[in-house]
Amino acid sequence: MNVDPGAVSLASQIMRHYEGCEKKLPGGRIGPYRDAVGVATIGWGNTRWQDGRPVAMSDAPISQAEADALLTHFVGVFARNVCDLLPNGTPTNEVAAFISLAYNIGIVGFDHGSALREFLKGDKRAAGDGIEMWNRGGGKILKGLQRRRRADRLVFDGTDPSAAFSRAEAAFP
Repeated sequence: MNVDPGAVSLASQIMRHYEGCEKKLPGGRIGPYRDAVGVATIGWGNTRWQDGRPVAMSDAPISQAEADALLTHFVGVFARNVCDLLPNGTPTNEVAAFISLAYNIGIVGFDHGSALREFLKGDKRAAGDGIEMWNRGGGKILKGLQRRRRADRLVFDGTDPSAAFSRAEAAFP
């Protein structure tokens, strides 16, 4: 299916809410940091640069504009990959939730996960359950991932993002 610009915008909104731009340095630059499982990350949760190199803790800090450009680049990459796996006519909210999930777990995890498998079988409830299964980091359930996955699922089910964020945060305080 073609990439839905509305889904890209909605997915970006979810990612900006849950990823955050960590490690702000004096002067507004953004440095690399280790995520919850120790992976070198920069900007909006990016573990790689546009050229495919992994982020290293020794990499130079970047500007907010560079972090935003990195997010835009990878949202586009994940949107194209996700849309290649979905049937034409998939609703914007469902595509957006899947882009957000894939951005966080990788396209291979998404392609081989139960959320996509159940969705393609037509079982949207099981697909939503599959989204929420991705709530672990380093083998442990992480509250932040529980919130994000619940918000992804709520958006998948058609809930407005602001309401989804509030409901997800209330469910996992």
